[in-house]
Amino acid sequence: MTTGKDQTNAVSPCAAGRGLSSCSTFALAPRRKDAKRDGFRISTSWKFSSAKASLVGFLALRLCGFARSPTSVFAMKSSRHHGVALAAVLGVVLGGVFLVACSTTSTDRSSRVSLQYPVTHQTNQIDVYHGVKVADPYRWLEDDNSAETKAWVEAQNKVTFGYLEQIPERAAIKERLTKLWNYERYGLPFKEGGRYFWSKNDGLQNQSVFYVAEEPDASPRVLLDPNTLAKDGTVALTGLAVSRDGNRLAYGTAASGSDWQEWHVRDVKTGEDLPDHVRWVKFSGASWTKDGKGFFYSRYDEPTEATKLTKSNFYHKLYYHRLGTEDT
Repeated sequence: MTTGKDQTNAVSPCAAGRGLSSCSTFALAPRRKDAKRDGFRISTSWKFSSAKASLVGFLALRLCGFARSPTSVFAMKSSRHHGVALAAVLGVVLGGVFLVACSTTSTDRSSRVSLQYPVTHQTNQIDVYHGVKVADPYRWLEDDNSAETKAWVEAQNKVTFGYLEQIPERAAIKERLTKLWNYERYGLPFKEGGRYFWSKNDGLQNQSVFYVAEEPDASPRVLLDPNTLAKDGTVALTGLAVSRDGNRLAYGTAASGSDWQEWHVRDVKTGEDLPDHVRWVKFSGASWTKDGKGFFYSRYDEPTEATKLTKSNFYHKLYYHRLGTEDT
């Protein structure tokens, strides 16, 4: 046990040279109000120690991107009060210098970026709900097909991409991500009616291609390439279902990101589509009957041309499509 005098001048593990990572406290300075040694006065009422000063300096360096760990910036191993005081002063000075430098750099960077956003005009649209008036000045933007909304979107994109294209690191990031994504990958294979089916992406294809083979070691052939469904790439494959005999493929597509799906039927042997065409499908797959003469699916009632993309849909229904018949 140490006396009161010994406790006052006791050296902590940090001051003994173990480094900041082994410290359970940052208090390295004596706990008396004032300690005087060799004519140098240290005010501990400020409660600022060498480790705290080191931390301030480290945080400043860290913000500017120069430091990785506290011990790599300041290693406080001196138990002398001279060392404590000098370390404190050094930490504060360096911390201040680097914070000023960092803020100056940030100011210089931000001053080089000047974005002029297009003006979005407001209307006098006001709705009344339960006696409360609610302003909706941007209601006009809800009409995404209007010429005014399209012009506003183009103006916004011009600002956005004009800024992004000026980022010097953008090309390097794109190149790196392209390399990471460019690898061959396969979907899970399965067997139906003696045929083998699976999907494959060569690396940078927007959509995986669907293949079929008659035997496990036979040369595969393309059954469906969704990348060719539209020249501009706006038609996506939404689902696949192979009949149990392996002779028919039902597949769903969606255009321009719509939730509405259209389902078609392809002859697996010839690779040609049959006349069957099912529309107004949403949130549904296809399930073939055992005899392969048709499939079940879910759809909504046919909407009007004016409401098909704007109104909510109700009363999801289960349907059966028999091959060779009209959309029913």
